[in-house]
Amino acid sequence: MEIFLLNGLSYFLNFPSREFRSSIYHKIIQLAIKNRPNLTKKLNLTLQQRSKLLVESWMNKKISNFEYLMKLNQLAGRTYNDISQYPVFPWILTDYTSETLDLNDHNIYRDLSKPIGALNPQKLKMFQKKYKHLKREFDQGSEIIPFYYGSHYSSAQIVFYYLIRLEPFTTLFLTHQSGQFDRADRMFNSVENAWRGSFTSSSDLKELIPEFYYLPGFLDNSNNFDLGIKQTGEKVNDVKLPPWANGSPENFIRIMREALESDHVSAHLNEWVDLIFGYKQKGEEAIKSFNLFYYLTYEDNVNLDSIENEKELNRIISQIENYGQTPIQLFKNKLQSRNPGIKNLNNNSNKKLLNENENKNKNNYKKSVNDVNDLFHNNLNKNLSNNKILQINIFETSPLSISSSPILFLSTSQYFSENSQDIIIFDQDRNLIFEKITIEKKVIKKERLSLETNDFLRILKKKIGYSFSNSIYCRRNCFKLKKKKKVFYSCGYWDNSFKINQLGTSILIQNNSFHSNVVTCLKNKKNYLITGSKDSKLVIWYIKNNKVINTPKMTIYDHKYEITSIDFNLDLDLIVSGSKNGHIFCHSFHTGKILHFIKQLNYNNKHYSPFPASLIKILKNGFILICCNNQIFLLNNNMEIIFYKILSSKLIDWYVSNSEQFLIFALKNGRIEIWQIWGLKMLIKNQIPNVITAFYFKGFDKRVLIGTKNGLLVIGKFKSQSIGDNLVNIKKEKNKFGRKIETKINIVDKNEIEIIDHDLKESIERKGGDDNDDEKK
Repeated sequence: MEIFLLNGLSYFLNFPSREFRSSIYHKIIQLAIKNRPNLTKKLNLTLQQRSKLLVESWMNKKISNFEYLMKLNQLAGRTYNDISQYPVFPWILTDYTSETLDLNDHNIYRDLSKPIGALNPQKLKMFQKKYKHLKREFDQGSEIIPFYYGSHYSSAQIVFYYLIRLEPFTTLFLTHQSGQFDRADRMFNSVENAWRGSFTSSSDLKELIPEFYYLPGFLDNSNNFDLGIKQTGEKVNDVKLPPWANGSPENFIRIMREALESDHVSAHLNEWVDLIFGYKQKGEEAIKSFNLFYYLTYEDNVNLDSIENEKELNRIISQIENYGQTPIQLFKNKLQSRNPGIKNLNNNSNKKLLNENENKNKNNYKKSVNDVNDLFHNNLNKNLSNNKILQINIFETSPLSISSSPILFLSTSQYFSENSQDIIIFDQDRNLIFEKITIEKKVIKKERLSLETNDFLRILKKKIGYSFSNSIYCRRNCFKLKKKKKVFYSCGYWDNSFKINQLGTSILIQNNSFHSNVVTCLKNKKNYLITGSKDSKLVIWYIKNNKVINTPKMTIYDHKYEITSIDFNLDLDLIVSGSKNGHIFCHSFHTGKILHFIKQLNYNNKHYSPFPASLIKILKNGFILICCNNQIFLLNNNMEIIFYKILSSKLIDWYVSNSEQFLIFALKNGRIEIWQIWGLKMLIKNQIPNVITAFYFKGFDKRVLIGTKNGLLVIGKFKSQSIGDNLVNIKKEKNKFGRKIETKINIVDKNEIEIIDHDLKESIERKGGDDNDDEKK
């Protein structure tokens, strides 16, 4: 029995018998219902009801493909706590040899409607012949139930095979193998070879494990284990990655995850679920789908409690544990596609693998410009066509004077409805301001909010709290708006407090003065709030009824200087925080234990950050973005810096796209930019002639809100524009060094062109000049 807690922890309990386990389970349920009556309905849900709710969440795009598969595994009895029932994930891609990869090409995807053993027609013929032979013998009185596959797609040995470089799996494997590693030629040494084995070998039916989609660390032999030497004389060390990964485990995992979340996989993932967890798992449908395994792999085919012979019992248990187990069947009927409009076009990929001499796909790996549209909202808007790019038209409207002091915080009460919006503003004078904005013919108009028509925003302007402390710079980290709860969190006050105010009335709900010095930053997610202070303490609070419980959940004392920035992720059990001396700490959210410590951010022993962390963002895949003034670092989940860039000015605020592939941010010098997170590459930029102090972006309405030092509000809007209008590709020209290069000229506006030489990594800006000027041409 496995118990999952709300804080993300789980406990796996082993009982001597099913009866004892069932009695304990019913006791726990009775206590839960007694103490939490509101959970009665949820606790009484059947497995089928839970599975149905999960499918509905996935169909409605409330969860990702990765989350969907993880939860399916959990419902089907798969767990990280039992290596013989480890979570199972599918092979998605079939091309592990090309230099580059195009995720829009359907031919690179595996056919998810077929089990791994049926992808290769030649391989399938052997299994069909075997099944017919066993069926004939069974009909003649044999006790062996016919099956296609004697081995399995998921077993303890497969988990050891993939995770041999990662503790504690290394030690577990050595314990099972009398302290010896397997033969070097049989070890997991190459992704391409692992896929080819699953595709061609009749004894290999391996699917994947979740780590292929989130954990780059298992691909490196960072512990320097002696894994042996192959017969070719090659030493086994790190896993060989496909050429399109460019030698980077992080890049490999990123592309694998993008492939898993692609529209093509979303359209066909239900077919694989039908095979592994659904109606094709057993019975007549399994026979038709070539998806039938040895009978002992199915949970309802053997009753271990009824076997009295101890040797026979141990033999069967050993076979089940070592040769694999089929998950619990969750669905009896066919599941629907999440993207039914996309046809299955990937059959050609299987034929391609059978021809070793076939030309490899040379299309560049690219993310379609459609994905930039993801900045707007979960693909609810009509996708841009492939020949479109995005422009930011900052000067959609004339600026509007809102305050006499710098604007520190911007948000909205809802998405833009046509051309009107309720905007929430907090300025340097601590005024919480509510404005109803209407855009007519590129002119912004303010309207007084009516008490009769808008109960949510009742007061136009209201001061909050005491004066801000002069010892800190109040920025985005000091404020948080919870729209659904209608509350506003703020800090930075001279009385060392953080405050919770009600929106609309601005009534003070709570004033908390736990810290012994000024509260410098705060972060809120779900029912938790973390505050950082000049007293160097990091404090975790639990929120109930819009108030924090007076006694902190935990206080962390590891920082020695003022804390400047915080982010946390409950699912990853991670808190990342930075302090004024440049230190970066990673803590466990649940235990407070130090996971990683960085004394100073340093990229390749060349680029040191003299600034403390001003903004931190933990991505869902475990990567971490850290901004230090005008420097951006992208770190992996081991806190190793993989990319670093210097910006033209101090970064004020940023927002990450839903897919976590793009970053939009505002710089103090008036620049608004969109970057691709992987590689930290700038895609789009624009400029306003003001010093930016606040920034807000919400993708659905395609607008950005910009607050300035002189109290102005600027509204910008994204617009698509034909690539032909502003990009010119000049191919295979020779530069002055005689090398062939490809140059792109991006016409930013009438008087500025940006020439980007990707070979020399240079960017030259030329301004002015006559249109007939040869140099400009």
